Amino acid sequence: MTNPILLDIPNELKHESLKSEDEKIEVICAESFQAERPFMHDAAFFHGHKTMLPWQAENVKECVSAVFILWKGISSEVEEAVKSRDKKNTVVLMEKGIRLFLECLYWSNDMPVNIKDGIFAQELKIKPFNGLERLLYILSRPGGYHSYRQLDELFKELEKQFAIKMIKRK
Repeated sequence: MTNPILLDIPNELKHESLKSEDEKIEVICAESFQAERPFMHDAAFFHGHKTMLPWQAENVKECVSAVFILWKGISSEVEEAVKSRDKKNTVVLMEKGIRLFLECLYWSNDMPVNIKDGIFAQELKIKPFNGLERLLYILSRPGGYHSYRQLDELFKELEKQFAIKMIKRK
């Protein structure tokens, strides 16, 4: 799959707390990993397209690590947007950050993102302490400084837990 295609956002990637402006997701070259496009691989998978599966054991370390690195770059952009009181840009960046966090969360648990029945699936073994409550707070106020700080802390906690999992997997 080298040409971009537009797919409907599958029900597995929809949740009332995580609104999407568009009902479509662009999938580009899904056979190679694309960290910059949250939910792209999950959407392709749920639509039955051949795609790289970032949550599989042979891919998870590289893919999740790439998303953590991507967040670190976006994090500084969010901080700047918050400091300059650019609410619109803060919300856009935070929404992307939330999607990236959900990718890391689910992929760290060796499964595709599936938030249809709840933002945090019952099967998740690796997850930050009080993660659901904290994420719901962030979703209710995505433009605020405290939400940004909470999301950054969620990423840091998940990254530590993921590192421990990778060490144990060796």
